[in-house]
Amino acid sequence: MDRTEEQIIAQEPLTVVLGGCKCEVRLLTIKESREWRRQVAVALSVMPNYTKAVDTTDPEQFKATLTGILEAMPETVADLFFGYAKDLVRETIEDTATDAELAKAFDQVMAVGFPLVKALIGAMGRISQ
Repeated sequence: MDRTEEQIIAQEPLTVVLGGCKCEVRLLTIKESREWRRQVAVALSVMPNYTKAVDTTDPEQFKATLTGILEAMPETVADLFFGYAKDLVRETIEDTATDAELAKAFDQVMAVGFPLVKALIGAMGRISQ
Protein backbone atom coordinates (compact mmCIF):
# COMPACT_ATOMS: atom_id res chain seq x y z
CA MET A 1 0.00 0.00 0.00
CA ASP A 2 1.37 3.41 -0.94
CA ARG A 3 1.90 5.83 1.88
CA THR A 4 -0.26 8.95 1.90
CA GLU A 5 1.28 12.37 1.48
CA GLU A 6 0.31 13.13 5.08
CA GLN A 7 2.21 10.05 6.31
CA ILE A 8 5.25 11.05 4.29
CA ILE A 9 5.24 14.67 5.49
CA ALA A 10 4.71 13.63 9.12
CA GLN A 11 7.49 11.03 8.77
CA GLU A 12 5.18 8.45 10.26
CA PRO A 13 6.70 5.02 10.79
CA LEU A 14 5.72 2.14 8.56
CA THR A 15 3.09 -0.19 9.92
CA VAL A 16 3.84 -3.81 9.06
CA VAL A 17 2.13 -7.00 10.17
CA LEU A 18 4.40 -9.68 11.59
CA GLY A 19 3.18 -12.63 13.61
CA GLY A 20 -0.35 -11.34 13.16
CA CYS A 21 0.51 -8.15 15.07
CA LYS A 22 0.99 -4.63 13.80
CA CYS A 23 4.54 -3.39 14.27
CA GLU A 24 5.91 0.07 13.64
CA VAL A 25 9.14 0.47 11.70
CA ARG A 26 10.95 3.75 12.21
CA LEU A 27 12.02 5.42 8.98
CA LEU A 28 15.77 5.69 8.62
CA THR A 29 17.50 9.00 8.19
CA ILE A 30 19.30 9.79 4.92
CA LYS A 31 22.63 8.77 6.44
CA GLU A 32 21.22 5.50 7.82
CA SER A 33 19.42 4.75 4.55
CA ARG A 34 22.60 5.30 2.57
CA GLU A 35 24.38 2.57 4.56
CA TRP A 36 21.37 0.25 4.36
CA ARG A 37 21.18 0.70 0.57
CA ARG A 38 24.86 -0.29 0.37
CA GLN A 39 23.96 -3.50 2.19
CA VAL A 40 21.13 -4.13 -0.29
CA ALA A 41 23.50 -3.56 -3.21
CA VAL A 42 26.01 -6.04 -1.79
CA ALA A 43 23.29 -8.63 -1.20
CA LEU A 44 21.88 -8.24 -4.71
CA SER A 45 25.29 -8.26 -6.34
CA VAL A 46 25.73 -11.95 -5.52
CA MET A 47 22.57 -12.95 -7.38
CA PRO A 48 24.36 -13.45 -10.73
CA ASN A 49 26.60 -16.00 -9.00
CA TYR A 50 23.58 -18.25 -8.57
CA THR A 51 22.57 -18.10 -12.22
CA LYS A 52 25.96 -17.77 -13.91
CA ALA A 53 26.66 -20.69 -16.19
CA VAL A 54 23.86 -22.85 -14.82
CA ASP A 55 23.81 -26.07 -16.75
CA THR A 56 20.34 -27.54 -16.50
CA THR A 57 21.62 -30.71 -18.11
CA ASP A 58 23.84 -31.33 -15.06
CA PRO A 59 21.40 -32.31 -12.28
CA GLU A 60 23.95 -31.87 -9.48
CA GLN A 61 24.97 -28.38 -10.58
CA PHE A 62 21.34 -27.38 -11.05
CA LYS A 63 20.46 -28.77 -7.61
CA ALA A 64 23.34 -26.86 -6.00
CA THR A 65 22.27 -23.62 -7.69
CA LEU A 66 18.63 -24.03 -6.77
CA THR A 67 19.51 -24.95 -3.19
CA GLY A 68 21.72 -21.87 -2.91
CA ILE A 69 18.94 -19.59 -4.08
CA LEU A 70 16.21 -21.17 -1.95
CA GLU A 71 18.31 -21.27 1.22
CA ALA A 72 20.34 -18.09 0.99
CA MET A 73 17.90 -15.56 -0.43
CA PRO A 74 15.18 -15.82 2.26
CA GLU A 75 17.86 -15.36 4.91
CA THR A 76 19.27 -12.40 2.99
CA VAL A 77 15.82 -10.79 2.79
CA ALA A 78 15.38 -11.26 6.54
CA ASP A 79 18.81 -9.77 7.22
CA LEU A 80 18.00 -6.75 5.05
CA PHE A 81 14.57 -6.27 6.60
CA PHE A 82 15.91 -6.35 10.14
CA GLY A 83 18.83 -4.18 9.05
CA TYR A 84 16.24 -1.52 8.25
CA ALA A 85 13.82 -2.32 11.09
CA LYS A 86 16.52 -1.99 13.73
CA ASP A 87 14.12 -1.45 16.62
CA LEU A 88 12.23 -4.72 16.14
CA VAL A 89 13.25 -7.83 18.07
CA ARG A 90 14.19 -10.28 15.33
CA GLU A 91 14.16 -13.44 17.45
CA THR A 92 10.66 -12.80 18.76
CA ILE A 93 9.31 -11.99 15.31
CA GLU A 94 10.94 -15.00 13.67
CA ASP A 95 9.22 -17.21 16.26
CA THR A 96 5.78 -15.88 15.31
CA ALA A 97 5.79 -14.37 11.81
CA THR A 98 5.39 -16.15 8.49
CA ASP A 99 7.55 -15.83 5.40
CA ALA A 100 4.59 -14.24 3.61
CA GLU A 101 4.31 -11.55 6.27
CA LEU A 102 8.05 -10.87 6.10
CA ALA A 103 7.90 -10.64 2.31
CA LYS A 104 5.16 -8.02 2.48
CA ALA A 105 6.97 -6.09 5.22
CA PHE A 106 10.20 -6.19 3.20
CA ASP A 107 8.33 -4.83 0.18
CA GLN A 108 7.15 -1.90 2.30
CA VAL A 109 10.69 -1.26 3.53
CA MET A 110 12.04 -1.36 -0.02
CA ALA A 111 9.46 1.24 -1.07
CA VAL A 112 10.61 3.73 1.59
CA GLY A 113 14.25 2.73 1.32
CA PHE A 114 14.46 3.57 -2.39
CA PRO A 115 12.09 6.52 -2.93
CA LEU A 116 14.56 8.40 -5.08
CA VAL A 117 14.64 5.59 -7.66
CA LYS A 118 11.00 6.27 -8.52
CA ALA A 119 11.70 9.99 -8.76
CA LEU A 120 14.77 9.36 -10.94
CA ILE A 121 12.82 7.11 -13.30
CA GLY A 122 10.14 9.80 -13.58
CA ALA A 123 12.76 12.46 -14.31
CA MET A 124 14.39 10.28 -16.99
CA GLY A 125 10.99 9.84 -18.62
CA ARG A 126 10.40 13.60 -18.69
CA ILE A 127 13.86 14.26 -20.10
CA SER A 128 13.40 11.70 -22.88
CA GLN A 129 10.21 13.34 -24.11
